[in-house]
Amino acid sequence: MLHSAIPESFTPLKYAVYLSGRLCQIEWKGRGRYFENIYWNQKRVHSAVIFEPVEKILVTRGIPDEPYLAEVNSLLQQINYNRTTNELRMHVKATRHYPLKISIIVAVGFETGFPEW
Repeated sequence: MLHSAIPESFTPLKYAVYLSGRLCQIEWKGRGRYFENIYWNQKRVHSAVIFEPVEKILVTRGIPDEPYLAEVNSLLQQINYNRTTNELRMHVKATRHYPLKISIIVAVGFETGFPEW
């Protein structure tokens, strides 16, 4: 899972990690508490939860222009965002009788920013 808690003074930042036994290059840009956008292998995605092999990740912090999945405590298998209907759909595999926790980040307004819950 990508987490925006890396100090802003560390950006821009580039490093390599092994994900599922494969080398992945990660690059951070921007400032802020949330992700403006996330790219995996040069494709826009709507998830900070990594659930498939990825060779390159680019994240830009800032005010999100579209919703994204920030966290899930189950096995994420697929996620898609439809700009026309403004729907974020995901397929997760969860354990029965285990509470499912999902965190989705959505911009509520550029003037007001984000609510503090």
